[in-house]
Amino acid sequence: EHWQRVLSLAQSANQSPVQIACCLGIHPWFVILQEKQIENHQDLSLQQQQQLSQAVSENIDQIVAIGECGIDVFKAKKNTIDDNELASNITLQQDFFDMQLALASQHNLPIIVHHCQSHHYILAQLKQYKLAKAGVIHAFSGSYQQAKDYIDLGFKLGVGGTITYPRARKTINAIQRLPLSSLVLETDAPAMPPID
Repeated sequence: EHWQRVLSLAQSANQSPVQIACCLGIHPWFVILQEKQIENHQDLSLQQQQQLSQAVSENIDQIVAIGECGIDVFKAKKNTIDDNELASNITLQQDFFDMQLALASQHNLPIIVHHCQSHHYILAQLKQYKLAKAGVIHAFSGSYQQAKDYIDLGFKLGVGGTITYPRARKTINAIQRLPLSSLVLETDAPAMPPID
């Protein structure tokens, strides 16, 4: 429901010195909420996937990537009542992610990837597609090996405020070992502010 606003914002910025590039996608949080709150979520899923495909095709000259999309196991665990419901939701998130990877491949666009406790799912799907224009792993948090796996697939790692958190030791150690050319700086404001 927000795609047109995103496109309008990017278009209006064309008349100012500030440039805004936009992406279109279906964030995994919406997939989680959809399954939980809507009885006919499978019909709606197909409809939303078709709407995204149409929106991308119609606005291909205005967008620079597909996303933010991916898999969020942490949020799914918080919003499900048992293991069966959790497994069902993760499968649904994988389906949405797969569809968006196919869309990125079809239109030769990069992808912006959301992850949370889901590197093993995401890497498996990314390895299947091997996108020509990989994209960004948004707000990367993970090990050195996971970072290398993404970089080997052509991805840049998004680094933002969370790198300043004391609990981010594993990610800090990984980032320190990587070349600067594999990193992009992100704000993700105001969601992940740096520690003062």
